[in-house]
Amino acid sequence: YTAKQAAQAAIQAKDNPFRRAYLEMILIKGIAPHRAILTIARDILSTMWAMWRNGEKYNPDIDKEVKNLNRCRLNTV
Repeated sequence: YTAKQAAQAAIQAKDNPFRRAYLEMILIKGIAPHRAILTIARDILSTMWAMWRNGEKYNPDIDKEVKNLNRCRLNTV
């Protein structure tokens, strides 16, 4: 229940990577809104778990860094 509430709060916040993911899921991929919220809740929990496990602070730009890294790898192959 708490994770679902956190997901709902995250998707209501402006300029949030979780909000962008939610909107992409329901608008582009056609996923039902309640399923998208549960997916965002899982994403938040897995992000928190990784932060705790690695002793890191939250970095909202990490998805951009990963995409840039993947793009560089594709260009070198």
